[in-house]
Amino acid sequence: MAAVMNIDNLQWSELICKIGLKEVNEILDKRFEYIFTTLRDLASVFTSDRTLTERVSALKDEWFPARDQYERSVIHLASLNGNTRLVRCLVYSGCPINIRDGIGQTPLTLALHMGHTITAKVIIECGASVRDELFPDTVPPLQIAKVKGDNIMIDTENTGRRRSYSPC
Repeated sequence: MAAVMNIDNLQWSELICKIGLKEVNEILDKRFEYIFTTLRDLASVFTSDRTLTERVSALKDEWFPARDQYERSVIHLASLNGNTRLVRCLVYSGCPINIRDGIGQTPLTLALHMGHTITAKVIIECGASVRDELFPDTVPPLQIAKVKGDNIMIDTENTGRRRSYSPC
């Protein structure tokens, strides 16, 4: 008789190395959705970036290792959804800005693909790489902005107007 794998108690790192198994993908997505929903709800409740950053920082042990079945982190999903405040507070809390998902996408490329110009601009101002090729047969984020005709993004990068953000 084959041993049944108990995945409910596995750590993120143990689950991530088993991506592709249906049960693992389901538990990853369930846990990830819970964590992301918690962070998104906090971003909608707190009006001060400082307070939100403090709350996000307090939960870092929960969200930092979290990944979905596509190896996206919470900053990927926040960028994909255009949640600029949450993106900014995740960066303030130590989230890597150039983190890549399972196919090499960064928060910046996801924001650009979805047309979230303000979110993309904040990501660049926080220090995201705009010229690196992310994976074979793709273009760098600046090229995505050019193809989409996003002049705000092009101007932001070309004028070198990167600001250092700090919590309020």
